[in-house]
Amino acid sequence: MSVLRLTTLFLVSALVVLPLSSVNAEVDYSIEIVDNIRITKRTTKRVQLKWKRIEGVEFYQIKTLREKSNGKFRFIKRNRTKRNSKKFLVKKLRSGLAYYFKIRACTSKMNCGPWSDTYRAVTKAPDPVIKNLLVDFEDWDQDTGRAGAFDFNASYSEDKVFLEFGAEVEDAQGGAKLLPTFEYRVSPEANVYSPINGYIVSRKYQDSTADYEIGIGTVKNYPSITVGIDHIKDLTVKKGDYVKAGDILGAPGTWSSTHGRVELDIYGSKGHYCPFTFFGKKLRSEYEQKIEQHMQDWEAFKLDTSIYDEEGMTYAAGCSYKTLTEDEL
Repeated sequence: MSVLRLTTLFLVSALVVLPLSSVNAEVDYSIEIVDNIRITKRTTKRVQLKWKRIEGVEFYQIKTLREKSNGKFRFIKRNRTKRNSKKFLVKKLRSGLAYYFKIRACTSKMNCGPWSDTYRAVTKAPDPVIKNLLVDFEDWDQDTGRAGAFDFNASYSEDKVFLEFGAEVEDAQGGAKLLPTFEYRVSPEANVYSPINGYIVSRKYQDSTADYEIGIGTVKNYPSITVGIDHIKDLTVKKGDYVKAGDILGAPGTWSSTHGRVELDIYGSKGHYCPFTFFGKKLRSEYEQKIEQHMQDWEAFKLDTSIYDEEGMTYAAGCSYKTLTEDEL
């Protein structure tokens, strides 16, 4: 498991204070500078600002900016509050973007104080909508030994070819940990599909396994939830590319001479999520049935009905938990 999947967690920070900007010479410096500004609400399209009220002020102006590639700011819009209000909801913003705000107090339309410090807030990104589980799931064909991307006949020595979310596995130090992913041991020639519509937000080559780890988000920057794919090779995408659910991204990384390996890891600020958290109702039911059938087929193939603890999967098929935090792994 790579630390890459944790790098997006700091990007959703709500507030950063930047240096005080220069002020216009015609500004009324007798009017107090607005301070104690806080970001009290963020959604995908809105940011709410709140500050300490200044006596004798008629209204406040809020300037919204975006940062350009050269480090300078681009003006987006200016808003005005109601009479001596101490909060304002900036609307009609774009999701998953960093915006910058300045506020100043005015005693009349023509008489305003200096602008405040510049404050930064990132609007939330929409949650992903997962439409598949990365690889093909099909019923076990006893004649061929195939079950979609899985080759049962070539896998008899494996305890499992589908490792469930929350399964106990060995860590790098030889101890035990809980698996925060869906992990698959599949045929080397299997396809790896994009589970969502979104942008490739990260791509890292892993020397130790000679494969890649990538992240997909619903926005190019600051995704609230990242759909991570670990151990993928023959990659067809680069960072910044837009992909659709079902697009072929590559092939599984190497597990053995007869098997590939790939993992589906969905993570955000609250930890790692069972993939079914982000399915629509109809597809969730369909794919839970696929997981249930796969586990039953594998146990029948291995002649052992105790391999999976289906009764312990209380959140969803293949998931004993909805989320796992880093402390729980």
